[in-house]
Amino acid sequence: MNLKGQKVVIIGIGKTGRATARFLAGRGARITITDEKPAAAWGEAKVELAALPAEMTFAPYGPEVLAGADLVIPSPGVYPANPILAEALRREIPVLSEIDLAWRFLKTPLVAVTGTNGKTTVTTLIGEMLRAAGIKAFVGGNIGTPLIDYVDGPQDADWAVVEVSSFQLQWVRDFHPRIAALLNVTFDHIDYHGSFAAYRQIKERIFARQRADDLAILNADEAPTASLRGRLTARTELFSSAV
Repeated sequence: MNLKGQKVVIIGIGKTGRATARFLAGRGARITITDEKPAAAWGEAKVELAALPAEMTFAPYGPEVLAGADLVIPSPGVYPANPILAEALRREIPVLSEIDLAWRFLKTPLVAVTGTNGKTTVTTLIGEMLRAAGIKAFVGGNIGTPLIDYVDGPQDADWAVVEVSSFQLQWVRDFHPRIAALLNVTFDHIDYHGSFAAYRQIKERIFARQRADDLAILNADEAPTASLRGRLTARTELFSSAV
């Protein structure tokens, strides 16, 4: 993916938005960044972004930022009904999550964990298990360090282990973990996704790009999740908390 000279609009100046801007700056993109907060209230974030070696524009919050845009990257938590995103989709401007952009430059095999509950604990435990076995692991994603920050560095881990939220999975297209785990899906984030069915569907996107030589891990105690076993391309394994 060649980003040089491309106009990329980042929505949100939080940790993920700033990490994405740093990554894009190193690849010659023309960056436009916007946030619901007025630029005068961005504080140190604006100072950090302004210092990046890139063509950087701080734009008012609205669909006007899309003029000439080649790509839009919303920060996690930016609602799908956001007027900038709605207009980007209407204009058929590609919208990608940070994890999808990061994956396109990732050289390290990836483990991704999602679920309504327990994903931080499981992601952390996987990282600790790998390290205890003498395997160098990067642990981050929705917790700690964004995946795009790892990709922007030397990528010197043996495995990358990331927690992935439904907000991040909302805008994935090519995201492809070698190992993906769906722990559970319970009633949550309906205000964001619109319905429980849509929320579950978004969670299941973690498996969408897996191949037959990948691994999908499913919760045997949750019937809708376990039922994916016969429908996924990847090899599947079940786990259970039943004694």
